[in-house]
Amino acid sequence: MAGGQRASSGLARIPLASHFLYGLGDWIYSVAVVILAYQLSGQLAAAAAVLLFQAGGRLLGITLSSKSADGARAREIALGLGIARAALIAALIFITSRDQLWIAVAVAAVVGVLNPIGENARRTLTPALQPPGHDRNLRSRLICRWDQMAMIAGSIAAGLVIALWNEQAAFAAAAAMILTGALLLYPAAEPRALRSADGGSDHPAGDWRSLRYLRAFRVLLLALAAGAALGIAIRILLVEIVLDEHGSSELMYGLFIALAGVGAFAGPLSIPRLLGKLPSEIVLAGVTATLAVALIAMHVARPLPLVIPIVIGCGILAVTGERTMETIVRRVVPDHDLDGALRAVAVIAIVGQTVALLVVVALDSLSGITPVVIGLAALSIFCAAIPILVYMGNRSRSATASGD
Repeated sequence: MAGGQRASSGLARIPLASHFLYGLGDWIYSVAVVILAYQLSGQLAAAAAVLLFQAGGRLLGITLSSKSADGARAREIALGLGIARAALIAALIFITSRDQLWIAVAVAAVVGVLNPIGENARRTLTPALQPPGHDRNLRSRLICRWDQMAMIAGSIAAGLVIALWNEQAAFAAAAAMILTGALLLYPAAEPRALRSADGGSDHPAGDWRSLRYLRAFRVLLLALAAGAALGIAIRILLVEIVLDEHGSSELMYGLFIALAGVGAFAGPLSIPRLLGKLPSEIVLAGVTATLAVALIAMHVARPLPLVIPIVIGCGILAVTGERTMETIVRRVVPDHDLDGALRAVAVIAIVGQTVALLVVVALDSLSGITPVVIGLAALSIFCAAIPILVYMGNRSRSATASGD
């Protein structure tokens, strides 16, 4: 019996290893494609445009992935999309001039569409490694930890490979990682129908039903969108701050992206304690406003090592904002609509990222990085002020007080 349990446990970890390798390749690709677009074009706007089309594709992909597959079907989807994604990233090896950057934009858009569909299938395949009776949220938290480690390792690996060779070598490494992660699923044992066991919604209508709960704290969603906008903006602006303003290497850029992952891994701040002492409006608005200040501080900091604690702090703040919103949603939304509500929150965060990338593309093309920093900071502080004003206008009663 013990031997059978050990064998089952080993098989259970195959999807988790696949998920990590996929994430590792994804971050190598993400760092490399941003650096490639920036180096070939000499403009931050081009790097932002690649991620902008990827964010747009992701919004479409979330809509297409609203119904999850179970069992062998999920494995087939994860395997097929993994192979397709590896092939798309491998195609970037042949981009060597500015005129070919449209290929990177097209690949990013398709990758954005495939991402949520593949993630949905892989999460279905990744079994709960905790004993029965534990909080079902532990599975998603475990996966998040592996995602954060993939971000740290993948960002460093991308910077190192580019510094030693070039972006093409990084794309080859990313494609190899993703392909390996996909092929690991081929002999995997038949997974359980985890989504159904969790009681989540598998129908797009669940997303719409959940919106009635989200309306009660839409000002919080505004702050969340602004925080997500700053997160993606910081990632893009670090390219110019590290490579151009400070004249450092691609390895250093990868290390700074990894530092944000270190902050996320170290965080979040204590959510129960924060929500126990402060209204949710103040917490999320404070996170967003602090990220806006951090964005300005990164731009003006000299020398470069002064940026290190700022980036780590941004990682802690970003994951704190995400977990705070997730906690609020879990307290307010019934279990049968929870998956739809969390999916809607993810969509709102991506919309915020899309707006930020549009601002970067527009302002950098016209005036350069300083107006981009000022514009994003001002817009985010405005979005952070609205929840505070609404809270004060409601006679100091939190919008989520009934759910807390």
